[in-house]
Amino acid sequence: MSGDYDRLRHLLVDTESNRLDALEEKLDGATAELGRVPDILAEDIEQNLQDGRRTRLGDALAEATTGSLELAVRRKPETVVNAVYPVIGPAIRRSIAEALREMADGFDSSMRETFSLRALRWRFEAWRTGIPYAWVVLRHTTRYQVEHLFLIEPGSGLLLGHVTAEGLPELDADAVAGMFTAINQFVRDSVSVDGRDGGIGSAMVGGYHLAVSEGPHARLVAFVRGVPDQHFGVRLDETNEALHAYHGSQLGVDAAMGDPERAFIDQSQLEALNPLDQPQAGPQQGQRRIASRVLGVVAVVALIYGVLQLRWYLRSSALHDHLAAEPGLLITGWDDSHRNKLVIDGLMDPQAESAKAWVAAHAADVGVTWNVRPYASLEPAIIRRRVAGRLGLGEANVEYRQTEGSVRLRGEVPFTQWYAATQPGAVQLDSARLDASGLAYPGKPQIDALIQRIESAKVTFDSGTAQPSTGMDQKVGDLMHDIDALVAEGQSRGIAFRLKASGFTDEAGSYEQNRSLRQQRSEWLATRAMKALKSPSSVTIDQSAIYILPGSSVRATSLTVEPFPAKP
Repeated sequence: MSGDYDRLRHLLVDTESNRLDALEEKLDGATAELGRVPDILAEDIEQNLQDGRRTRLGDALAEATTGSLELAVRRKPETVVNAVYPVIGPAIRRSIAEALREMADGFDSSMRETFSLRALRWRFEAWRTGIPYAWVVLRHTTRYQVEHLFLIEPGSGLLLGHVTAEGLPELDADAVAGMFTAINQFVRDSVSVDGRDGGIGSAMVGGYHLAVSEGPHARLVAFVRGVPDQHFGVRLDETNEALHAYHGSQLGVDAAMGDPERAFIDQSQLEALNPLDQPQAGPQQGQRRIASRVLGVVAVVALIYGVLQLRWYLRSSALHDHLAAEPGLLITGWDDSHRNKLVIDGLMDPQAESAKAWVAAHAADVGVTWNVRPYASLEPAIIRRRVAGRLGLGEANVEYRQTEGSVRLRGEVPFTQWYAATQPGAVQLDSARLDASGLAYPGKPQIDALIQRIESAKVTFDSGTAQPSTGMDQKVGDLMHDIDALVAEGQSRGIAFRLKASGFTDEAGSYEQNRSLRQQRSEWLATRAMKALKSPSSVTIDQSAIYILPGSSVRATSLTVEPFPAKP
């Protein structure tokens, strides 16, 4: 019975039981899948972010997040600030430290280039614009770069486009756009009167300078690292205007439709905002060009002036060094403050006048004013020059030995110069004595030898007579021959001779007798010598021999010879 009952039950219930089992199994599977929904949604969102695609879920979450954040900022702004403070605080401190370091580097560079062309251009710009020089230096030396550029729909805060500089990590662009929109709305509601005006025009966020350009259909936001120049806002507005002119109202329409495929901005807009690629506005550029040219002309003039001053300084120094070493010139004042003009004060020996001639020869284009007083220099070179000048000799013929206190004449000179230098009293020296023994003239050895032979020859006489002793004929003949040779030697060199005959007697006889004999004997020899002489040479009788040395037994006569110039 039970078997039939079981079969009947299976026939009636199996189908429904199986269906219930299937439904229970499906329900268990659905429950398990429902527990994985958060993971599946997270994986989907991450995959879409990696692929750079926008989804309805992402847009819905962004809208909800934006609304929630906006509501939270409105209701509890302090809570929002306290929540983000631990994150942005360290970033702000690091940014400030980096900015201060860059500013210090810029100031250090500007101080090193205080007198450079760039520093002069900055000073001119500060003078022209009325901006303090330090601000101009800070603006030019602080580097900046646009790292992120956002295009945001003003009403909804949806992201229309985002560009990041090369080499930088990507940001959560939708979150940044939503955050900025919420904060901008908060500022507008808090500051503006009617809720329509106001908002963020520029701000500092962490290490970024935030610059905003408002448009009717889109808001362009630039995140700038560093301090942008004064024209950056104008360039940002021009970029936004160009986007509106090109896309028009499609910016708002595409934003409302949530078109994720439409790209309104690209890398070129970001690069155009960087300082190296963006030219200045026309009038500003013209002013800078004019200022640069003026500074260039000033710099060239200053450079030329500096080069000319340097050349004049070096030339003046060379002239001073040469004149300071010039013997007989004592420089007490040197004024070279005017280019190519000198005023020299000091003392000058008359023998140092050659210094003026040297300056005139080597610096003819320099106007020199000499304020010098004469004085007698005792420098060896001046003494040599003074002696040579007075004697008509060259400086090479004069040697001054300061240790011996003597001036020696040396070398060979023409006979007239030798004669003038060897005359008694030819030159007066207060601090030295003159030694002319080393001075000679052409033919002097031969003439000196003949003079010595003539002066050493003596013609003797018998006692009491004016006739030569026996055997004097040969000696008298040799003496006349020597006189002829002397005259011939002198004629070839323009030299004439003065001969003087002197007679001597012994003690025998009276004074009158001996005086008469000396006179007769001198006349005898003078008469013989006169026949060999030629004008202007002459022979005279020595009238001073009127006394007799005690014990003298000489009965002779002799000649003395003095050469002199044949032509005065």
